[in-house]
Amino acid sequence: PTWSVIFLLAGFIPYVILFIRSNHNPPIDENNPEDLSMIKAYMNRESYPSSPLLYGPYFDAQIESVGVKKTHYVKTPDRYEASGTLSDYHYESSRKTILPRMYSNDPDHITAYRQWMDLSENESPRFVHNLGFMFRYQLGHMYFRYLLWNFAGRESDHQNSAWLSPLDARKLSDEFNSKARNQYWMVPLIVGLVGMFFQFGKDRKGFISIMLFFLVTGIVLALYLNSPPVEPRERDYIYVGSFIAFAFWISVGIISLSSLLLRTKMSAVILPILCLGIPLWMAIENWDDHDRTGRTFQVDNARNILASCQPNAILFTGGDNDTFPLWYLQEVEGYRTDVRVMVLSYFNTDWYINQLRKKYYESEPFKLTLDAKAYRQYGPNDVLYIQESFKGGIDFRKYLQLLKQEHSALKVPTGGGDYYNILPSRTILLNAGSDSTQKPIQMALRVNGNYLQKSGLALLDVVISNNWERPVYFNFTSLNTAGLELDPYVVQEGNVYRLTPFENPKKGLSVDLDLTAKNLMEKADYSNLADTGVYFNYEDYYARMITPVRQSFNTLAEAYIGSGKPEMAEKILLFAVDNLYKEHLEPSYTNLEAAELLSSLGRQDMARPLCSTLFEFHYQQLHTAVKQNDQLNRMDLFLAERSAEMLNELGDSTSVTKMDALGLVRESLR
Repeated sequence: PTWSVIFLLAGFIPYVILFIRSNHNPPIDENNPEDLSMIKAYMNRESYPSSPLLYGPYFDAQIESVGVKKTHYVKTPDRYEASGTLSDYHYESSRKTILPRMYSNDPDHITAYRQWMDLSENESPRFVHNLGFMFRYQLGHMYFRYLLWNFAGRESDHQNSAWLSPLDARKLSDEFNSKARNQYWMVPLIVGLVGMFFQFGKDRKGFISIMLFFLVTGIVLALYLNSPPVEPRERDYIYVGSFIAFAFWISVGIISLSSLLLRTKMSAVILPILCLGIPLWMAIENWDDHDRTGRTFQVDNARNILASCQPNAILFTGGDNDTFPLWYLQEVEGYRTDVRVMVLSYFNTDWYINQLRKKYYESEPFKLTLDAKAYRQYGPNDVLYIQESFKGGIDFRKYLQLLKQEHSALKVPTGGGDYYNILPSRTILLNAGSDSTQKPIQMALRVNGNYLQKSGLALLDVVISNNWERPVYFNFTSLNTAGLELDPYVVQEGNVYRLTPFENPKKGLSVDLDLTAKNLMEKADYSNLADTGVYFNYEDYYARMITPVRQSFNTLAEAYIGSGKPEMAEKILLFAVDNLYKEHLEPSYTNLEAAELLSSLGRQDMARPLCSTLFEFHYQQLHTAVKQNDQLNRMDLFLAERSAEMLNELGDSTSVTKMDALGLVRESLR
């Protein structure tokens, strides 16, 4: 008991540091755990959505009533008071089940549920589908696949990559063989299973304790988390405790096999192989895709983005991955601390919005229209549902004043005795001063969907209170997750998009040609991409940085062509090919876009290699899927087909052979 208490205290004492740090109000103060209410919310992870465990609805269940799940409190100068309630939705009992696995009514999740369980568009899930999803996805895909990744082998670091068996020994060509393809020949897995059975026979109590740890941090945790069918990234790190338990069995397996081999003449050879060979081989397989030596492009790209912003700018980002490198530069290197980086996904929390009212480094505080009470968590402004009363739009500055006054015209009572506020129009009108002729400038922004989240409300409050004194920028992620149709009012300036009060003539995304070219070509540093010794993983680099930068170059080249400046478009594309399409870098759909643009400029000589590389890469993916009897990726098939077709249009002599190869792939599916 004494040691249990000691270890318990040792585990929780580090949390105290968070509370001490938060009370010093540093620039990065996530969750702001300074009082009992915020500490409780932080410890309970209340900012993350919950999921039903033992009894709950299917995704198609209808809501019958809404109650109060719990009350949220906030600290005032002299006491804690209720700030709002968290709704408790009661679903129709006929569409509820024990052990609910297919519960989320998010449209993207519903689509994925149907794909995983082969449900037609209007087909309702049954309990057999519920269990099928649990075994196929939550346990099979989201746990056992990860277990096999670590002890059998991993195909690549692309999301949803399969595990490797010894039968999957065939690699892709050297040009496209991912360093993240790790083949262990199932040896660690087999030795671990031997150790498991050996301990079961020799040390039953020890086996039970390790097995409990293995199950609780593995299968039980997977069932408890009740994962939705769409994740932003692979979640293998969640189950590290389970993998540690299995690693213990590997050591027991080596001991048990060693005891048998000591009786043989081959022990002098086999024992070192077992004891040193397994960890050494796993280290060799993992080293090249985990070695970060010389890998600087994440910081380089963040510096490129900050350098693209005007002095004292406001830069909205989408989430953690595209924000933390910017914070690193500001916090550690002191670079561009005049730019206020705002994480749009955090704008749905009161603690983050309130932090905007503080000065950080050279960034002055913001005087928001709404006070802290209006942004309280679980308050009436968390979600503003649209009730279209004014189709022509509403003056949003006046609307904010009504919210501040808690005007009864905006209130809708709930069944729990509380209320929420509405948005009386989908069109939001922002008055932005006047132009050179003293004509008033008015922006008309439309809300996507049927409601405006608190993040959108706070974003518009920032824009209004800023009064165009500081330039406002969005990165690609925040621009597409703001919940507002911003494209008609933003201008691309490199890898950032600047909000302006003027509507673009074509009612779509506009490009500042010269400034974008300067930011992408003169102010940016891509030298790290040329280092063949550096490995760039798919999720963090290709998906989030390299491909978006390539897309920006394609957009700029297309805009130059549309402006009647083909020579500049060619210069842009040649620069991109030379810096972003190195032979050792993985191709993407942007290869096809760049090839089409180069072809239109008469540069077929540059277009062919881009198409050929793209075809070879995706054909290899398709061929491997056929060999392993995996489901074909539709994007692989589309890009392989389109690149082969374009090679044919470009007069490439190998295009017929490539089309025939794709025909064989299709034939094998039948």
